[in-house]
Amino acid sequence: MYREALGQFDRVAALIGLDPNVADRLRVPQKSTVVSFPFRHDNYAEVETIFGYRVQHLTTMGPTKGGIRFAPDVNLGEVAALAMLMTWKCAIVGVPFGGA
Repeated sequence: MYREALGQFDRVAALIGLDPNVADRLRVPQKSTVVSFPFRHDNYAEVETIFGYRVQHLTTMGPTKGGIRFAPDVNLGEVAALAMLMTWKCAIVGVPFGGA
């Protein structure tokens, strides 16, 4: 999903003639956090680790906003792509938030 979002961004950046230095900056999230939480199941025999991801794509416009996703197959790339897309949505309508 992240590669697809980058591809879309690159096509639009070329179409509008975005400065390559600005484009390079906008391709990468400003901050990514990964946390892990190991826990023991009720039978105390099995230990499982779940992961959480928080990506703040762009904080230049102010605070970041985004949705919440709870699913066992969520990964850092998906969260980064969604944060990037939220940045673009906010910018298009003039909302002073970056994507998260």
